[in-house]
Amino acid sequence: MQGHSTHPQMRLLYIEDDPGLARLVQAKLSPEGYIVDNAPTGREGLQVFDETIHDLVIVDYQLPDCNGLDVLQTLVSRRAGVPVIMATGAGNEEVAVRAMKLGAADYINKESYEKFFRLLPSVIERSIRQAEIARQKLRVEADLRESEERLRSILMSMDDAVLVTDRNGLLVASRSPSSSAAPATASPEWRGKTFSDVFPEAVAGRFNAAFLAVQSSQRAEQFDYSLTAGGSQTWYNAKVSPLKDDSGTFAGVTIVARDITARKRAEDRLTFAIQAADAANRAKSDLLAGMSHELRTPLTAIIGYAEILGYEYFGQLNEKQKEQIEVILQASHHLLELINDILDISKIESGKTELEPTLVKMSALIEHPLTLLHEAADRRRIVMRASLPSELSSLELRVDERRMKQVLFNLLSNALKFTPDEGRIDVSMRTRGSELEISVTDTGIGIPSLELDRIFDAFYQIKRGAGAKEQGSGLGLSLSRKLVELHGGRMWAESEGEGKGSRFLFTLPYARS
Repeated sequence: MQGHSTHPQMRLLYIEDDPGLARLVQAKLSPEGYIVDNAPTGREGLQVFDETIHDLVIVDYQLPDCNGLDVLQTLVSRRAGVPVIMATGAGNEEVAVRAMKLGAADYINKESYEKFFRLLPSVIERSIRQAEIARQKLRVEADLRESEERLRSILMSMDDAVLVTDRNGLLVASRSPSSSAAPATASPEWRGKTFSDVFPEAVAGRFNAAFLAVQSSQRAEQFDYSLTAGGSQTWYNAKVSPLKDDSGTFAGVTIVARDITARKRAEDRLTFAIQAADAANRAKSDLLAGMSHELRTPLTAIIGYAEILGYEYFGQLNEKQKEQIEVILQASHHLLELINDILDISKIESGKTELEPTLVKMSALIEHPLTLLHEAADRRRIVMRASLPSELSSLELRVDERRMKQVLFNLLSNALKFTPDEGRIDVSMRTRGSELEISVTDTGIGIPSLELDRIFDAFYQIKRGAGAKEQGSGLGLSLSRKLVELHGGRMWAESEGEGKGSRFLFTLPYARS
């Protein structure tokens, strides 16, 4: 116990009628760092206790004017927080038990002086330590009460309703929002009631479901609900969070309900605007589809008669006339391609496109557009090839073969348009988790980073460089992305910038066997 020298000296009061024993105790404890005051009777002991501050009191059970239990009761009733040790003689186990029940910090038996003096320092130290722990506990409890009061003040200043339940879903606390204009969403009178007791059936069902979900997952849940009061509907967002006790066990939930009526009304206006825009887009698509049908009939006749003239069925043409016929055919085919793309996009946007999936070998699907464009690539000395892993050579997916050929042809022909002579175009295929990824990479003019997503907008075209050989419709990429998305996939573009080529990628759902 030499450690006491590092702390302020402690003062003890020993109430003992045996002056010899009192002096021995004083002699034993003084070297340990204690100041020991002595009182021979209970009355004098209480008087000394009142006059001087003591850190601990030792009370003998048998005193001339009373017994130690009376002194103990008096000391405990004064709530001084000073630990009291009861000193008993032989055969006084019952007295020790009664002393502990009355509030004694500990007791010590004086039957053997040798044992008494050996144990006394440790009993004193333990009692003082326990008293300090008790004082710390009181301070913590006081801090907790202050914290609770501060939390209560915060809750009272909130504009949100707050509900608290126990582990069985019974409401144990509730507070309405401070705004008197809002319908009541909580009431102190709800204590001990269930959600079904205080909310309409549909709303109570949402709360009960959220309570069970939080109880099961120990994670917060959110949902929106509405209440009607005075003919006015008010919307709330409820956040349901788990409460846990000291052992970490589920103890209930806290619910914060926030008024979101203004947000809901804004969302309703936005939804109405979106619906109106969708209706306008559908009307536009229907108009384009109708016009495209009307345009395709006379255009087919133009192409047919131009081809007849080009075949010279009605007489030989000079070179100038042949050039003009070729211009007519090129322009007509470009216009027909544009009309067909418009029709395809209109069908997709109107939800009228139905896929016809079959089991298709993907390597053969990729080879088909390469074969069609091989001659055009050779004329410009552009290397165009597919690089497919051997393990995927026999891979089959259920897709709409005609539509996927259309997607690949659009990507390859687009790469061919924007790749300079003697360039390179590579097609690759690989699996990534639950997806099959197909990419078309070229050494063409590249794409500015700000336009990587805009190029998929209908009719949008980036400014073409010198490597671009042909005019496109501006619909191929938009149509290709829509067709891939109909298959449940994604399409995007990558490029390091102008003059550094580009890479178009798309994915299709792929289930490994």
